[in-house]
Amino acid sequence: MNAAEQTARRGGIEADATPARQTRLKNVGIFQTQGESSMNNPLVEEAAGIRQDMKECLRALEVEVIHDVAARRTVAVAKQAYQDAEAQAMFGIVINADGKNAEIRKAQIDAALMDARNDVLRATWAEYQAAIEVAESAKAALEMDARHFRALESMAELISASLRFLAV
Repeated sequence: MNAAEQTARRGGIEADATPARQTRLKNVGIFQTQGESSMNNPLVEEAAGIRQDMKECLRALEVEVIHDVAARRTVAVAKQAYQDAEAQAMFGIVINADGKNAEIRKAQIDAALMDARNDVLRATWAEYQAAIEVAESAKAALEMDARHFRALESMAELISASLRFLAV
């Protein structure tokens, strides 16, 4: 095997590439002559940059998954706390209802429950609503990072296809 064939093999180019093909490949940085490096290829450099971006995006995606799971758990805990506080308030209201008939007791219970929601239950309701907002924000951030990762994947596939096309 002569030096030209060895150089062509090292660059991934067939030894019998036509001069026109060599020129086209040289213009995009694929064809290498002896002593040249494939790292000077702009597509290879772009691929390396996208690879690094994908690593960073994957780390961010992992963090967002953790935040999303934690936020959903917090919502579940806050919802349970609110339901427990409301049940406790309802128990006290029902025990203290002293109407003579069902309609009067029902009206007393409804009025007392409205008062409790505006007073005693307000803090737990606010915590529950805040937890919901945090969970929605975490979900949106997770979806945004997932879309970013998919975009980087598409870019990587495009560059990979371009490199394969030019190397044939």
